[in-house]
Amino acid sequence: MQWLSYVGFVDIEGYKEGLRSGMRILLIDIDSKIPNLALMKLSTWHKKQGVEVFLNDYLCNPDKVYVSCVFTKNAYKVKQLPFENMEVGGSGWDLKKELSPS
Repeated sequence: MQWLSYVGFVDIEGYKEGLRSGMRILLIDIDSKIPNLALMKLSTWHKKQGVEVFLNDYLCNPDKVYVSCVFTKNAYKVKQLPFENMEVGGSGWDLKKELSPS
């Protein structure tokens, strides 16, 4: 769980309480079809919590979406995504942003 504090998760226990059985998490790597290490770590952690995780599957009807954007040239693609409940991170989006568990 040490890596969670590295990617900005502070209140892990509070975040766990927000998870529910049958919840769907979508992970999107804007720059590639192959998810990066940060998204894979999020995937592993969520799966251990019993949450269903999807990679780049826009039709999964997700409850929460995490988007990784490493290159600034692809930031416009994030704005085109049709999801409301998104956490966007990466050097191509905002260098100072930390992921929050809410």
